Amino acid sequence: VARCAGSEDKKFLPVFYEHLLAYGHEETLLEIESPHLESWLLEKKGRRLIFRYYIKQMKFLEAGKVASKIACDNSSVLELAERIEYLNEATGAFDTATTQNPLAHAEAEHLVTELKANLILANLQWKVLRELGSTKFETQADALERLRNKLVPANELYNDYADPYELYDLCLLIVHASKHNDPDIIRHLWQSLITQVIVPCATRYEEEAYDPLSAFVHGSMVASPEITLVGPTNTAVHPLFEEGNWIKELQSKVIRVGKEIIHHDSEFVFPVEFIANALESTFLAMGIGTLPTAAWLLHFLTVFIPRCNFIVFFLGMYHT
Repeated sequence: VARCAGSEDKKFLPVFYEHLLAYGHEETLLEIESPHLESWLLEKKGRRLIFRYYIKQMKFLEAGKVASKIACDNSSVLELAERIEYLNEATGAFDTATTQNPLAHAEAEHLVTELKANLILANLQWKVLRELGSTKFETQADALERLRNKLVPANELYNDYADPYELYDLCLLIVHASKHNDPDIIRHLWQSLITQVIVPCATRYEEEAYDPLSAFVHGSMVASPEITLVGPTNTAVHPLFEEGNWIKELQSKVIRVGKEIIHHDSEFVFPVEFIANALESTFLAMGIGTLPTAAWLLHFLTVFIPRCNFIVFFLGMYHT
């Protein structure tokens, strides 16, 4: 093999390379270090094989560039899961290149920063696709097909998918990934996320629960949020708000979104004061006093905020 690979015969070499591939010796082929082979792979065999060749030859910067092109080329037929896999491969290759070759460090570092942003969005696209693929949504087949087989830019993912289908937790994460600092939109999304968990619901308390809840959900983006006032002896169609069955789901959503935002350079997407006030007023509206509200919120938000900082904020909120 070494003798054949070292040949300078430009008619023989392509036949030799094809022979190795045809008889299942792909690994042997990729171990050949030759500019002729690299040119032939680039010209004849496409990106996937040349990517593997560069990895074998420890040319990690070149491998990362090829993997990135494979992932981001929307003209090719490739499922989203494979695109994410190639983005991961490219990120790994660039990371290795930064440690392997000091001369390539600056270029690889720039490329990996850009690529990691694409990877975050691709993973969010996967989450949107998973949500829309469930039976509770009626989604056009061509819209789902685009999500399955292309990389969708952030504005399209937000405006055409996450927002219209009321995926407010994912909307917040897309805003976070895009570093789009618009406080009004962010507060509106949090209000809508909290509303979405609480409604539809019913309550027997007009002043303590119905009135403040109606005021809170009125400004959300949730379509027709339903809160019903029922009498003391009437049967409620929807879960009673004051029974607090919504608390665990809301806690889970806030913590899940918060953990993806806090300490990742875009904490503006987690407006602590607004969220704390919204949660506190919502809890007080229950009017049942079975759990100390201060302890509840303290546990809720210190998951991602240092306890000492939060106590200062929390006392300030109460004084106001």
